[in-house]
Amino acid sequence: MEKKVKVFIDTDVFVIERRYKRDAKYRETTRFLEKAVKDEMIAYTSIYNLLEFCGILSFNLSYENTVMLYLGFATKYNTTILFPDEDAKLVCFNAKSILDLIKQKMSFGDALVTSIVDKNKKIIDTFVTWNVEHFKGKLSIAVLNPSEVIS
Repeated sequence: MEKKVKVFIDTDVFVIERRYKRDAKYRETTRFLEKAVKDEMIAYTSIYNLLEFCGILSFNLSYENTVMLYLGFATKYNTTILFPDEDAKLVCFNAKSILDLIKQKMSFGDALVTSIVDKNKKIIDTFVTWNVEHFKGKLSIAVLNPSEVIS
C-alpha cells in the first residue's frame, strides 16, 4: 500500500481555487486540491489560514455565506484544521515565539502559520504554497508549490 503524502496547504492555494478561475495557476491548483478531496493525500491547514481565507472572501459574501464557508470548509476540502492548542481549540499564540519567527523576515500572518506547521511537523511532510519564497529555508519540512506536489 502506497503511503499518502501529508501536506499543509497555505491560504493562497484555496483563494486561487475559489476566486481566481482565470489565474494561470488555476488548473494546477484545482488538480492539486482534488487530490485532497479524493483522499489521495492527507491535507491540513490552520485555523489562521481558514480565518484568512474567510476574511478574503468576505468582501464578496454575505455574513451568512461567510459563516457557511467557515463551517463547511473542512468537509469541502477534506482538510483537517490545526489549532495552536489542540485541547482547547483556542485561537491564540505565544508572542515571543511569533516574534522569533518575524525576526526571520516574516509577516505576522506567515509567522502564525509557521508556528503551527513547526508544532505539527511530525505529522506533515510538505508545506504547499504558491508563495514558496516566503517560507523556503524557514521551515524544517519541504516547501513546494502545488505543481511540484502533483507532478
